Amino acid sequence: MILRTPGDEFQYNGILYKIGEPIIGTEQSEYEGLIGSIVAITDGEDKRTENSTPDFYCCFDPPVLPYDIKQLEEIFSDLYDFPKTLEDIILDYVIMAPEMVIPVQYAREQRYRLPLYILSEDWAINGENGRKEYFFSDEKDAKNEFTEKLNHEADSGCVSNWDDLPQFCVDSGSSFYECWLDGEYMENHYKISIKLEMLMMSPGEFGRLGHAYQNETFQKDFLDQVAQSEEVSRLTDAQYHQLISDSTIAERIHKALGRNDAYRECYWATIHEIIKELSQFYSTDPDLNTADKIDD
Repeated sequence: MILRTPGDEFQYNGILYKIGEPIIGTEQSEYEGLIGSIVAITDGEDKRTENSTPDFYCCFDPPVLPYDIKQLEEIFSDLYDFPKTLEDIILDYVIMAPEMVIPVQYAREQRYRLPLYILSEDWAINGENGRKEYFFSDEKDAKNEFTEKLNHEADSGCVSNWDDLPQFCVDSGSSFYECWLDGEYMENHYKISIKLEMLMMSPGEFGRLGHAYQNETFQKDFLDQVAQSEEVSRLTDAQYHQLISDSTIAERIHKALGRNDAYRECYWATIHEIIKELSQFYSTDPDLNTADKIDD
């Protein structure tokens, strides 16, 4: 099989690759982070290599940032054990395994979109300017910080110094407050606001975040149980402190659960039970809204 016409499609391990569409090098290759495109795909008897996977012929754009150029040169210098410059590095018709590249569009679609609340302060006091930003994943946390900072300025900051002046002006809403001295905005103003943006998080980072939360849960459950355990009664205070401070607790629980056949059997039995439950539900009334499908 040979594909080389722009738009030709090839599915591999659940990912759709297209000739000519943008790709990016993954951490599985020396071309990590480089943008390029697939110009041809060969498989089966048409391959010219002995690779076990299909061959992707890729052309990469050279990096633009001097830092990225230096990094790429160092990677290939280490690879060949000989100094390499950008001009020495092959960027056209590089044969890659499928896992070494990923379509840019596919990578975008895999990202998790999480709300990010940006609290911004901007001020000028007697011509001295400043700006700070704070980032929150929870809207209530952002609003609480907003209120605390604004109250501080109103009680003992620039707002309290200006609010009795005749040129004092103010504008506000549910998530912003701005004040200034009329005719002196560039020299004297204060603004605080909350803006909602979306944080794009890769599946890998999202998984690490979930793993960290699970570790914290394991640690808490362990500490709740260890305080009631007779096993620790023979430990000295110093030994007990070492036990509850052990940094390997969460990973030990992860590994133990992985070896626990009963746990795995219970987990998969529960999955199949839910599959059966939902299959029966949808087969009887497929038009119900999602909000009506959850039975407490």
